[in-house]
Amino acid sequence: MRGALVRDENLKGAEARLVTFGNRAIISVSTRINESGRRRFAIAHEVGHLELHREMSSLALCAAGDLDFKSFEGSAYPQTEHEANSFASALLMPDFLFRPKCQKNAPSMSLIEKLAEYFETTLTATALRYIAFCPERCAVVFSQDRCIRWYKATTDFGFHIPVRETLDPYSLAVDFFDGKSIPDRLESVDASTWLRGRYRSNATIKEQSRPLPRYNAVLSLIWIHEEIEPDPDDWDDRETFSPDGRWRRRE
Repeated sequence: MRGALVRDENLKGAEARLVTFGNRAIISVSTRINESGRRRFAIAHEVGHLELHREMSSLALCAAGDLDFKSFEGSAYPQTEHEANSFASALLMPDFLFRPKCQKNAPSMSLIEKLAEYFETTLTATALRYIAFCPERCAVVFSQDRCIRWYKATTDFGFHIPVRETLDPYSLAVDFFDGKSIPDRLESVDASTWLRGRYRSNATIKEQSRPLPRYNAVLSLIWIHEEIEPDPDDWDDRETFSPDGRWRRRE
């Protein structure tokens, strides 16, 4: 429909390539991509370039990093790559089909997995799309090599998650890096495990994590399932904070 031919090719240094000539185009996808969802996203990403950035260049090479959904605020990736990722996400998981499925159930990684299976998309791409429509205060966090690499939260989330910091030892996600199995279901963890900001000293949140062994990484869903902000009338100056400013429980 859009004048593009898709073909598999043994690409070096790129996961996908777009070549345009007039009204025609060739989208080449690396044969090294084994996951169906990632291949579909790579194709949709290049279609995004074709639709949005055709006038910029007749040749576009997209490395693995361009398809890794690093769309958090402050990312150094070119705006055109963010735009192509957003286009691909909307193309594969259209609003009118995706939104209703997000709002009928409570947040969980299990729900995101079902959505990924239904739309034939990767878990990460589906999780990021889910955050756009989630009716609860949630965030998706990607951790790799024990370090928090990026996160994306709902607009009403209200807290910061410390990117580039080492995972808290009391998180569920860290179990993967310790060689342990991660609990399958949502579990309660102390709010300080993930959040930076002011909340009650006994505040807890929900975490559900899934290992991504191929990338030595973990994808986590963080859900603020109840009000955790401190009551102004209960403010106590004796509460202590760590040097990085995060809330600590009173001993």
